[in-house]
Amino acid sequence: LVWNEILRSLWSRQRLWNNACNSVLRPTGGETQRLSFPTSTNRYEITGLQPGTEYVITLYTLYEGREVATPASTSLTVDQPVGSVSNLRVLETLGRTVRLGWTGVAGATEYLIRIINTEDGKERSLSIPGDQTTLDLEDLQEGVSYRISLTALVGSREGTPVTVTIRAEVQSVGDVQVQDLGGGRVRLTWTRVSRATGYRVTVLNTQDGTEQSELLGDRTSIDLSDLASGVTYTITVTPLVGSQEGSPVSVSIRTEEVVSEPIITNLRILERGSDRIRISWTGIAQATGYRVTWRSGDGRELSQTLPRNASSYEIVGLRENEGYRVGVAVLVGGVEGNPTTVSTRTEQSVGGVTDLRVTDTSSNQVRIAWSRAAGATGYRVTWRQGSAQAQSRLLPGDSSSFTMEGLVADESLVIAVYTLIGQRESSAVTLSSRTAPELVGRVSGLRVLDTGNRRIRIAWTPLPRATEYKISWRRDDGEESSRRVGSDVTSFTVDGLQEDSAYRVSVSALIGSREGSPASLNARTEPVRTLTKLSTLDASSSSIRIAWTPVARATGYRITWRKRDGVDISRVVTADTTTFSIENLQEDTPYSIRVAAVFGNRDGTAATISGRTAKEQDTVGTVTRLQVLESRANVARVTWVGVQGATSYRIVWQRTDGGPESSRVVPGDVTAVDLEGLDEGSNYEVRVTALVQNREGPPVTISVTTRESEPPPAGGVGLHLCAC
Repeated sequence: LVWNEILRSLWSRQRLWNNACNSVLRPTGGETQRLSFPTSTNRYEITGLQPGTEYVITLYTLYEGREVATPASTSLTVDQPVGSVSNLRVLETLGRTVRLGWTGVAGATEYLIRIINTEDGKERSLSIPGDQTTLDLEDLQEGVSYRISLTALVGSREGTPVTVTIRAEVQSVGDVQVQDLGGGRVRLTWTRVSRATGYRVTVLNTQDGTEQSELLGDRTSIDLSDLASGVTYTITVTPLVGSQEGSPVSVSIRTEEVVSEPIITNLRILERGSDRIRISWTGIAQATGYRVTWRSGDGRELSQTLPRNASSYEIVGLRENEGYRVGVAVLVGGVEGNPTTVSTRTEQSVGGVTDLRVTDTSSNQVRIAWSRAAGATGYRVTWRQGSAQAQSRLLPGDSSSFTMEGLVADESLVIAVYTLIGQRESSAVTLSSRTAPELVGRVSGLRVLDTGNRRIRIAWTPLPRATEYKISWRRDDGEESSRRVGSDVTSFTVDGLQEDSAYRVSVSALIGSREGSPASLNARTEPVRTLTKLSTLDASSSSIRIAWTPVARATGYRITWRKRDGVDISRVVTADTTTFSIENLQEDTPYSIRVAAVFGNRDGTAATISGRTAKEQDTVGTVTRLQVLESRANVARVTWVGVQGATSYRIVWQRTDGGPESSRVVPGDVTAVDLEGLDEGSNYEVRVTALVQNREGPPVTISVTTRESEPPPAGGVGLHLCAC
């Protein structure tokens, strides 16, 4: 509002009376509002009015208690435009339902939505309250585009419409997987569909056309059972959102055929004994296991269930010289096929010799005799004196006596005789005896005092009444030399020997011309060679593996290690060893390592290196489920479960009773090997270690026993990689 100022002559009066102007504001037909302001004001902005409304405005001037009204004026407020929604978008699509969302308009009383089918041009409209900012459009046609127009309304006034184009997409489950559980059962899994309230699974037998359906809740898997063998099924999964259906997804499977006829082939007897029978057969690819049954002549039947990888079995606890019927049936899931059978008989036990006796003894010999066993094809005689190693000799079947020579005088011995019939052996028949005392005593305490490159110095305990001592020595491949010394001599240096060579040195006592049994020992002259090329192969958090170049004629190697502030720890290994893993070390710790060649009872010059264990986070994992898959006379197959990230595996094997150690390294994707060229009927220790580059994990060890069989063709130990 704007008006002219009051006349100057009146202004002072107004000031005297503190006069002021009043303005009266009243909307047409509405309530009157009053505003007051001083006489110095001739302009005022009235706010807070309603848009699109007519107002009557009257200005009053106050004169010393009187009011003079200015003629009233009428004015109309202007309508402000209604805004439009923003951020109109598709929140979610499922089948024939699309959810929209938007940012609302302030003061909106409702929204008008127009839905136009872009293909046939059909249109439908609906309105929703002004406080709603989402809407589900239902019953849309799948695969059809729609243009959606959204208009905000404030009373009867409309804002500017905003449009968006949507499409009702086909919604379906994903990643449908089928797992065969065997025995006519499969497991079906799939990924969850957003907002799905359930799923329909339909199973169609394509052979007879029968169909079965099952409604599930929000589960994403189902086990289907009682499926016919050898039949193709079509399985369909359809997502449900309330009463609406998504797009179905189908997969086809074919169940395995279960053969009811006997399918075990090549069932055969490998070995028979008096109380055991060993059988084998050709394995079946689809088998989940095998059942072995055996029945004796009296009708008593026993059975044993074996895993799917079995192809042989030893039945034990049988009665000797009795017939048995042995059967093997294949198992596929819960179905057992007809057994393949074979009849056999356990063998008669082998009887031992009788009347075993000693017929003659001397200071270094014992002669025994016995009565022959019926049907014997040979005899095995074993004997042992004191703590010495047992000795054995095989004799032909017509033997009835045997002389054991080279015995120690005046010492007891245990003798055993076994009867052999083919490959079978009887229990031992034993007796004890004792050699006769010597006429001339035997020197004692024979020992090596010192060795050099070309000499060996020995000493012994003097023998009472001895008049001389005879010292003899020879190399394994050389002639014997000897020397006599007086009775007062109890040590002697054998010199002029060949370096790094083994000698057998003997000392015997003489009384006049009579000579007693010699006391002997083995010794070796020192080599001039020293160990070379000592290196570290790899290290874990608790071990360091080292390697070196072998030294000729070494009888072993001494490995010594210590921490910086620790004590020496030593280990002696055999001469055929060129690698060694130092175990039970501290994590991330430096170690000093020395390796020296051993020559008899002396050590060569040691080579030294430094090594450091790895940190724990660098430790390589351990293989699991190491097992013997199959063992034959000269071949053993071992398998394992690999280690994540392994770049290779080291397989090491060695006979448990000694012998050279063999090893191979295979790629990281190999989890089974064939160890070939093994000795039949022998026990082996097999170690498998996972490697990540030059780091290795802890080894895992199993024992493997090969079978005895006909001698295999000559050949070296080999390694065969298996695609298992």
